[in-house]
Order: sequence, then C-alpha cells, then structure tokens
Amino acid sequence: MKFGWIYVTGDSWDERKEIVKDALESSIPAVFVPTEDIKRVRELGNIKVVSKDLDADVVVIEKGGDLDILRKAKELGKETAVYIPIEGKEDEEYAVEVSKYPYVDYIIVEGKDWTVIPLENLIAALGDSNVKIVSVIDSVEEGKTAYEILEKGVEGTLLRSKDTNEIKRFSKLIEKINAERLKLDYATVKKVEPVGSGDRVCIDTCSIMEEGEGMLVGSYSRGLFLVHGETVKNLLKLQQIHQHLL
Repeated sequence: MKFGWIYVTGDSWDERKEIVKDALESSIPAVFVPTEDIKRVRELGNIKVVSKDLDADVVVIEKGGDLDILRKAKELGKETAVYIPIEGKEDEEYAVEVSKYPYVDYIIVEGKDWTVIPLENLIAALGDSNVKIVSVIDSVEEGKTAYEILEKGVEGTLLRSKDTNEIKRFSKLIEKINAERLKLDYATVKKVEPVGSGDRVCIDTCSIMEEGEGMLVGSYSRGLFLVHGETVKNLLKLQQIHQHLL
C-alpha cells in the first residue's frame, strides 16, 4: 500500500496551520512539522505527527544523528525515520547501511540532483528490507514518478507544497494508485471514541441501495471498511452477503 505525507513549511504557525488543515481535509495520514508545532497539530485533528522530537508519532533524526534516539523512540512505541539528503554515492551508501539498524522504520530521502537514479539504486538495494523509502517531492508529477520507478517504486512520498489544490491532487493520486490493491478481510469493532475533525458526509443507505450494495468508508491511507446498506432484515442474511463479497 502506497502512502503520502505532507512536508509542512512556512514562516509562521498561521501559515503552517492552513497546510495542516488542507492535509486533514484531504485524508493525508501524516504531516512533517517543526517540533514547536507538535502539540498544535494534535489540537487540530487526528493526524500522525512526524518530527524531530520524541513526542512525535514518527521520530526523525538527521543523517549522522544519534541512532540511540531511535532505540528510545521504539521503546516508547513510536515509529522512526532517518532524514537523508542524497548528494552523492556516499549518501546512498549511508542510507543502505542505516536501514540495517534494527530500530529504523523509514528512510526519508531528498534527492539534491539526479533524483531518479539514487531512488533506483535504493529501491534495488533495499528490495528485501522491511524499511520503507519515503521520497521528498515538490509536485504531484514527481510523486507519480517516484511511485513507479523500477515498476515497484518507493513506498511513500513527502510532498513539500503550500498549494491546497496540489495537496488534494496528491491525495487523489495515492487513492488511484492503491485502488487496484484493495483486499477485503474481516474486522471487529471493539471500541468507539471521538477522533476530532475530519471529512464528514451523510448518505441515505436505506433508499438508494439494494441488497448486496454498500460503501467503502474511510481512506486509502488509514483503512477502508465495507459498510452494507440498511436493506437487510436479519444478521444471518447480512453474513451470507459479506461472505460472498470476500
């Protein structure tokens, strides 16, 4: 499953806040923000926070940073990443080596020149690794290329953009890429709780749907749930329909 994050930039919180709100409204799963924005972002809504601080959901260190920070982060139940600007072969080799460290979940790479070639090399080198490659991009077009390199592509991209329409296009690109990768399985709802602001819609599933029809509710980045229309009178019949769909 491909995913995409937003790299939040701006001189003031008011400017950065608008980007975070765009990400929330576009069902983007995570934003990369300055450490001083971590608490502010969480107050805006339910979105994963990527930052260079142990309080983040995904804890990031720079190239050459203290890898022990990642160990501490994993002990706290966090995800981890190493941010690596790729300026030459030495940086590619560092990315491959650091991916062998047992506490690294992602390597975030920013190609300073010849972007496609380093990504090809890293995708080939990390083919058997569980570490996910996240490529920094400046446009949706760059993201499309990154997802398709060597047919396999990177697992994720980090879009650096302040443009609302670009962020929406980015979200739609990821949905389109993942559309052919959906696999349905059973899930049990164990708890329901408020999660903050997000996309909301009201659909009358009693009158516009027939038996065997429903909706995929959620997002490609977080997960989709198949919800059958309110057209079945008993649970047994509903179970039979779900079994057929699976």
